[in-house]
Amino acid sequence: MQLNDRYFLNPAHLELARARYFTKDDNGKPSEKDIDEVFCRTVKYIYKDDSKEHPDEALRFRREKKVI
Repeated sequence: MQLNDRYFLNPAHLELARARYFTKDDNGKPSEKDIDEVFCRTVKYIYKDDSKEHPDEALRFRREKKVI
């Protein structure tokens, strides 16, 4: 799911997110392309010791824009 164009109203906010939240490769370049990848990675980490339904449900709610 591509969210960069819909999630960030100001292009400067996307650049801040790339600098702060996107994982980086060995050269310091973002290895993630879209903020959705960041959300998915974070949700999987938060729910790593939980059942599979909980991260799936959290991502579903976020994709429905009920939770960000």
